[in-house]
Amino acid sequence: MGGIAPKTIITDQIQAMAIAIREVMSGTRHGLCQWHISHNAPSHLGPLKNDKGYSKLFNKCMSECDSITEFEKMWEMMLTMHNVEEQKWLKNLYNIRQIWSTTFNNDVFSVGLKATSRSESTNHVLNGLGDLSTYLHIFVTNYKKNIVNKWRLSEEHEDFKCKQGKPTPTVKGSPILTQISAVYTHKIYNMFEKEFLKEVRACFIEVQVYCDGQVSKYEVRTYNSSKSWFVELDPTTLHVTCTCNKFESMGILCAHCLLIYSSNKVCEIPKEYILRRWTKDVRKRIKNLPSQSCSMNRSSESEIIYTNSVMQTCYNLTHLRKYSVER
Repeated sequence: MGGIAPKTIITDQIQAMAIAIREVMSGTRHGLCQWHISHNAPSHLGPLKNDKGYSKLFNKCMSECDSITEFEKMWEMMLTMHNVEEQKWLKNLYNIRQIWSTTFNNDVFSVGLKATSRSESTNHVLNGLGDLSTYLHIFVTNYKKNIVNKWRLSEEHEDFKCKQGKPTPTVKGSPILTQISAVYTHKIYNMFEKEFLKEVRACFIEVQVYCDGQVSKYEVRTYNSSKSWFVELDPTTLHVTCTCNKFESMGILCAHCLLIYSSNKVCEIPKEYILRRWTKDVRKRIKNLPSQSCSMNRSSESEIIYTNSVMQTCYNLTHLRKYSVER
């Protein structure tokens, strides 16, 4: 990764890993896998493990609270309703709530990951490629043939779909959907459109709370809930923020921000809210090769890796050309 640490890392609840991450990747947000927490809970909670009311409140505390105030309220309700204020495991869990509840971590980019399930599924796939007696070179060959090729074909299929055209917006004539359908990949566009339709169907502006100079603040609610979010908009720059922090964590604007844009007759999403990583042309980037005067010792690790890759590709092409019948 060229020395670039991830923004978020999710692990099981192992103290050694937590210490290592804190020392080596001090700027990375460390979170605990919610699946492991849920999986370990029954062994600590006894009869409570089968209580649906408790499970609902516990899951809400894990990933459905939009604010710290809401989290504290739900956690207290869970403890008092089920009389588990002195339960040791829950006490310890509460003490480290900042690293397992999404309420405390939705301000950092994580693409919505809450568990190590991606890693676990990858391990499961790799386990099927051999056993303890399998030679390493055979394992690598099987990995390339059975796994990597499938991944690349799937990715090529998605690239082909994106190159053939853009998805058809559900709401025809919408300038925002028309804009986004032209830049996002099909999968990311579908995610964005769901947020857009959620704004149309479920959200409404309760009140414009205040207008401080150029910045206006709005309270947004849903029709079927008493929950509310606060959105701030600068009409001059079109800079927008929401207390749900969806853009910060997912890189896609939330329904609440889209509603405020719509009410202010904004017909185009500012470029700052379109992450390049979600666009169709993310691969169309120019890589600056190190100049001849720059020694390999002074080149960055990423430049060296890139140069070696290009050299290997050129060698392979030359080798194939050498033995080609039609020359």
